[in-house]
Amino acid sequence: MSFRQSKAYVGFKVFNGLLFIVLGAAIFVQVARIAGARFEAIPGLILGAAMFGLGAYRLTMMMRYKS
Repeated sequence: MSFRQSKAYVGFKVFNGLLFIVLGAAIFVQVARIAGARFEAIPGLILGAAMFGLGAYRLTMMMRYKS
């Protein structure tokens, strides 16, 4: 069995996915709360949304892999 098929690898990917979702949501909320709807806030909002999306993608891939 290769490392990518091990239970530890899947657990690590799920943990990373959850961490990306939490950090992405935190960045998005903090930037939106502090900077508001200004032009300077766009990169921070994109970063938060991208991290959230990456985490959601990793979780869906791992759930698809398990089934």
